[in-house]
Amino acid sequence: VAAWPMRGKIILSRELIGTMIALGLVIAFAISGQTLFWANQRIKQFGIRRALGASKMDILQLILTETGIICGLGILLGVGISVVVNQAILALATDWQPMSPWLLIAVAAVVLVGGLLSACIPGWRASQVMPGVSIRNF
Repeated sequence: VAAWPMRGKIILSRELIGTMIALGLVIAFAISGQTLFWANQRIKQFGIRRALGASKMDILQLILTETGIICGLGILLGVGISVVVNQAILALATDWQPMSPWLLIAVAAVVLVGGLLSACIPGWRASQVMPGVSIRNF
């Protein structure tokens, strides 16, 4: 009879891990779609940069840097909110343990790497713009 509470925790852990993976994929697709939309809006700017001498890697680096800054700000906001919520939960429920700082660091690293990886394909597509495309349509 004593094994049932532990089994319930294992089932709950698996469900939470599955939910986190699903949410992570949805977030990765959202970042990729938003980056693709944003890069398509600036296609002339990238073409002009290429015409002025920027390489394909320069364009890709620009997109990844901007995505990294946006993801970094989101991570800071998310970590701040999670610390505040964790403290509020600990004030109400004394039998819970505080959240590990290593967990926050690991989640922040996974989110940052996932965000940058999901922006690679739209960034690569934007870097393939030929310089003449932007000049021809001016």
